[in-house]
Amino acid sequence: YALGPTLRVHASYGTAFKAPTFNELYYPGYGNPALDAEKSRTVELGLNGSPGWGHWTASVYRTRVDDLISSVRVNGASLAQGVDEARIRGLELQVGSDLRGWEWTAGYSLMDAENRSRRSSRSGIAYYGKDLSRRPGQTFNLDVDRAFGRVSVGGTLYARDSAYDDLENQSELSGNVSLDLRGEYRLDDEWRLQARVSNLLDADYQTAAGYNQPGQAVYFTVRYQAL
Repeated sequence: YALGPTLRVHASYGTAFKAPTFNELYYPGYGNPALDAEKSRTVELGLNGSPGWGHWTASVYRTRVDDLISSVRVNGASLAQGVDEARIRGLELQVGSDLRGWEWTAGYSLMDAENRSRRSSRSGIAYYGKDLSRRPGQTFNLDVDRAFGRVSVGGTLYARDSAYDDLENQSELSGNVSLDLRGEYRLDDEWRLQARVSNLLDADYQTAAGYNQPGQAVYFTVRYQAL
């Protein structure tokens, strides 16, 4: 709904489901054939503006998930398990503009992902009130790009808070900051040469325990797109 020429309010309600994957059902030592499909309901309310200097969006949301597919630790091994009930609520902010030819967009997310299951782990730890696994409470990203004729350059800065790897909240994954750089040269309307440096800071981090993310890497690409 338009509150004015540069301000709008939006609201939404949605439902969704997600079936368990083959690995989540049957992978040896991990799968659980008793898993049900996830079912969720989400409500969101927000404002977005487009003043003369750029654009911005602010929104809050609340999601309830039944039978959320996650994992638990048993004797050092990870096993798929459904969470009877989970509640996820959060705040998302985004702002962007064009500053002397540099296009930039920044985003911030604050999330409270809580386990509402009445079950307990095999070691007797109650799940209710614990954080859901692998969901950082805060994330931030900044994208900056600029074109100089046929040449364009840009970068992405991404930061995330720490999170727990398991439903029992016993194994913590540390937060991290990563920086990617990119560049492109347009030979013509169809051919482009692209280069990208991923994880320039060579950050050592994991988004799941035991699975290291790639370190610093350089990629070169020749791209053709027919008009």
